[in-house]
Amino acid sequence: MPLENRIDKILFHSKHWQLFLIFLAACALQTFVMKVPVVTLFIVVIYLPVLGFRLRKYLPASYSLAYNIFLIASVVDAVSFVYILGFMPPTGTFWVNLTAAALFISYVTVLSFVARAIKSLETHDRATVNDYFVDIILLMVFFPIGMWFLQPRLNLLGDQFYR
Repeated sequence: MPLENRIDKILFHSKHWQLFLIFLAACALQTFVMKVPVVTLFIVVIYLPVLGFRLRKYLPASYSLAYNIFLIASVVDAVSFVYILGFMPPTGTFWVNLTAAALFISYVTVLSFVARAIKSLETHDRATVNDYFVDIILLMVFFPIGMWFLQPRLNLLGDQFYR
């Protein structure tokens, strides 16, 4: 099985409770064993960019969802996160504040691309901010619980993709 099909199977055919347990285990691992924020690393650097990249494949070409901005924001996310983890200068310095601001802005950009792509694929029309704002809140503020509501919708999209 090609790697793309394996990734799609994980993204679009996992059960919501399976992802919830994976994130819960990662949180426990992060809290009690490791000092590296594993969950944040997984979400920011791996899960959301890969999900956005795979969802774009299924969007019609006429939908312009600012894919190049999404790619740039994904790279900025990864670089900012690695900088904060690896080089963490004293808090309150200009570079830490600038990096944190860049991380937040790029994270919201990635989230909005993913949420807009999901809503556009569900409605078969270009989604507006009013349509996908709740999805952004589910992913940003209530992430593990938000996945509980978002993953069944991704499973339905996966069923549509592989008919």
